[in-house]
Amino acid sequence: MSDRLAQVTNNVVDGKDQIVKTVKEKTDAVVGQAIEGLDQQIEVLTERFEALSNEARRRWQNVDSHMHEKPYMYLLGAGLAGLGLGLYLKAKSSSSRDFT
Repeated sequence: MSDRLAQVTNNVVDGKDQIVKTVKEKTDAVVGQAIEGLDQQIEVLTERFEALSNEARRRWQNVDSHMHEKPYMYLLGAGLAGLGLGLYLKAKSSSSRDFT
């Protein structure tokens, strides 16, 4: 009887070890696939950020060269913006005095 019990115990232990081994292999495979997928996504995002950075740099160079070619346009725009803001703030402050 004890031989049979030892054999059943060994079978249970072997079955448990086999299940643990299978679960570990499958878990490692899933984790490996997830890591590969994340690596690919990081690579795609890195490429996209580099492309956006290059595009922003190129556009800034275009604006910078345009500012050096025609600075009067930007000075005129800044002056008009300042004038508009000044008139708006003056009107806003005089209207707030009426209600106080």
